Amino acid sequence: MIRLLLAGLFLLNIFTSAAQNKLSDWTTVQGKMEEKDFLGRKALYLSRGLAFLPASSFKEGVIEVDVAGAVMAGITFRIHNNYDYEEAYVRIVKSGNGDAMQYGPVYNDEFSWQFYQEYQAKADYPANEGVHLKLVVHLKQAALYVVGATKPSLLIDSLRMDTTGHVGIWSLATGAYFSNFAYRTLTATDTLPAIPMLPRANPAAINTWQISQPLVFDSLPGADPRKYTAALQWKQAGTEPDGYLNANKYVRKKVAGMGLQNSKDIVWLKYEFEEPGAGMRSLRFEYSNKAVIYINNTRLFEGDNSFLAKGPFFRGDIDKKMRINKVFLPVKKGKNTIYVALMSLGNGWGFMGQLGN
Repeated sequence: MIRLLLAGLFLLNIFTSAAQNKLSDWTTVQGKMEEKDFLGRKALYLSRGLAFLPASSFKEGVIEVDVAGAVMAGITFRIHNNYDYEEAYVRIVKSGNGDAMQYGPVYNDEFSWQFYQEYQAKADYPANEGVHLKLVVHLKQAALYVVGATKPSLLIDSLRMDTTGHVGIWSLATGAYFSNFAYRTLTATDTLPAIPMLPRANPAAINTWQISQPLVFDSLPGADPRKYTAALQWKQAGTEPDGYLNANKYVRKKVAGMGLQNSKDIVWLKYEFEEPGAGMRSLRFEYSNKAVIYINNTRLFEGDNSFLAKGPFFRGDIDKKMRINKVFLPVKKGKNTIYVALMSLGNGWGFMGQLGN
């Protein structure tokens, strides 16, 4: 009975009013936002997707909000017109697990959570209660606090977007109820703990690819990529320091941000290199969602690392140290070309590779 009374008092405190901003102040993307009664109090309900305050301007500072009734929901910031933004959120159904909260960049309205396992942390959430989130952002680092904790549960050493944008909220699956949303500039008391920089530089990885425009696909490409690549428009795409190429950063899916309701898209990646003579070269690599690899128009590999395709967690995770996948490339003297057909449905898509001796 005491626990029930305390839970009721906690929720009463969270939902004493709707969020500080009027419903008309918000812009929603894909989802629907409306005022609803939750536990007898007013809150802003976001059915899914992104909602933001177009009048806001935020690069660093503090963002706080109370979240309830959610499977996955959280804070978004540095939002731009093409729906590039950063997000830090809780996965309440994962309470007690090592991936109960996460951070990741969103490019072209498509988030890539499975590629940033270094920004996942354990957290315990009270059952049938609201969760208070506090995000402190300073320059390229941030810390996420939950449920009034004095120590952060998630540390972010290197935010991916060092720019000014809007602030907002995000929800997935069953939607979420938000209240007491507020943001402000940093004060003298808003100090981040020391956040060590994670080791990630891999100078041996391929750090620049050519990427094509996205195309809708119905099946995997055939054996000869030339009939697919002849009419493609190529542009340069740089990787992150560890060699990971986030395709969402350079291309926008035909239908994005809808999870498994996205369009089925394909992009081609191309990498050209010179060899002094014929022989064999190894290529270690990682990918998501589906990939077909060719060397000089010879098909070498086809794989599926999509969400729900395989274990251990059926998430489409990748190993950024590239210890799992390897093929051997029969190279020729002179110019050699690696083509990768990269396909995606839901969530992020990306590729990374490293040539061996």
